[in-house]
Amino acid sequence: MVTNKAGKGSLKPQIPKSSQSHAGSHADIFWAFVNETAQKTESDRLVAIRNGLSVMLPAGLRDALNIDFTIVAKLLDTSRSTLARNMRSAKPLNFVASERLDRIAQIASMAERVLESREETSQWLKRAHPALSQQAPISLCNTAVGSCQIRRILSAMEWGNAT
Repeated sequence: MVTNKAGKGSLKPQIPKSSQSHAGSHADIFWAFVNETAQKTESDRLVAIRNGLSVMLPAGLRDALNIDFTIVAKLLDTSRSTLARNMRSAKPLNFVASERLDRIAQIASMAERVLESREETSQWLKRAHPALSQQAPISLCNTAVGSCQIRRILSAMEWGNAT
């Protein structure tokens, strides 16, 4: 299971923490990105990935799923310090991080459609799943093969197979 922010102590380098007033807005940024990405063509998504996605999206992912920034960095194949530096300079995410964030958005969109709730989606993505060797779905979003497994489970759920 993925550890939430509350379960972690302070880690260096410091990533700007979301205050209560900003937590919703960061999460809203992520969910807006999820919805926009679901509407884009693959060609448009590829252009966005190559140009680099907004460096604010990882903070949105952190807040939307209530996970530690270290986990976000690992999912995006980068370090906390690189994300912090990019956030300070407003530099877009690199190609790899952008592609992984796009993949996470696609999975989140499908899960939200199937589960019919952002809260349920957030919890489901973090919960260990028996069909994934007791791994949390979000932890498999860093590879195409893992994402394929998640899509297969969500499709089964959508068609009435209680997985």
